[in-house]
This record gives sequence, structure tokens and C-alpha cells, in this order.
Amino acid sequence: MNFAQLRDLTIKLLNSYSASGNSTPLSDSSVQDAVLRFPAFAQTCQIEISTTAKYILKNISFEQIASTEITYNEYTLPSALFNIRKVEANEKIIDWELTERYRLRVLAKLTGPIKVFYNAYPTEVPASPPDEWPFDLDEEACQAIPFYVASQVLIDDPVNKSVGARLFDIYQGKLGNMSNVITTGSQGVKNTMFTITNSKFL
Repeated sequence: MNFAQLRDLTIKLLNSYSASGNSTPLSDSSVQDAVLRFPAFAQTCQIEISTTAKYILKNISFEQIASTEITYNEYTLPSALFNIRKVEANEKIIDWELTERYRLRVLAKLTGPIKVFYNAYPTEVPASPPDEWPFDLDEEACQAIPFYVASQVLIDDPVNKSVGARLFDIYQGKLGNMSNVITTGSQGVKNTMFTITNSKFL
């Protein structure tokens, strides 16, 4: 899903749940004002989805040559990292630790590629995204976002506050029904990987 599709679906929801039953065109100033708030709401929503319901799996590799002169090597991890699932050396799970938020430490005696599998935060929605701006989440997750965005537009509206609450309930239902899968782009596979929290050296 791209931003234009999100915007159009959200406006359709706002119109279909309108208390007056009237459709408001995109050119209407009230709609244009609401659309300006869509990116921030969508960002909040995709963070919640990607950290609770559908993980975005990524990996990064570092080449390492074994050394006996030092005990550890450290590597800088991507800033999009949410949490580490596992770290491998030559396809075998190894111990690791974080010395800082994005600094990974592994034993220097290991040889071969050090591969880090991690859950990532989605790319931040720009304040003024172009129509073609793509969301990182898969289609099932993206279909829930318009319900959240529409609910937040209406939540403080004195006339449509109850409608906003209803849309938020629908969003929560969709969130709860999502299978916790690993998403890679628009594809998803069942989460069968072994999960490691911050493993420390013995």
C-alpha cells in the first residue's frame, strides 16, 4: 500500500461512517486539513503494528577474521533496529551483547560472516509523503491503518466522537486478529525462528 491508497481508504471510511451520511470530496478544505494529520497518525499506527503484531525481519552481515590479540569485536547496527532475534557465525547461533543501543559485541576468536537477524522499525512516514510513498508492512497490516487514522481524526470531534471510538474498536479487532508473522516487504512467513533476548557472554 502507498500513501495515496491509505489517504483514499481513510477518506472513504470517514465518509461511510459520517453521522450526516454525506460524502465530502477530497477538494473540501476540511478534508484537506484532516489529510495533513494522516502521516503522523499513520506513523504511530505502523510502529504499534510492527512492534506488537507483525514484525519486520531484516538482517545484516559483518565479515570477521579470527583474532587472538583482542577478546571482542564490535559492530554498529542499523538505527532502525527494534530488537535482535539471533546472531549467527557460519550459520551457528552465537552469544552476543550490546554495549550501546546500536553497538554489537561478539567474540573476536570467531571466524566467518557474523549475521545479525533483527526486527526493524518501519521507515518513518514523512510529514508530506508523495502519493507513491510505500509502507513497509504487508497488505493485511496496511489494511488496518486507515481505521486507526480515521479514528484519530474523529476522536475529539464532538459530533463524531462515538464514530471515532467505533473505528478504533475495529482497528483493535484487526490488530488482535493479525498472525504474528515476519514480514519482508510485502511477503510474510510464519514466525518459527528461535528468539533471543540480550544474550550475555559467560
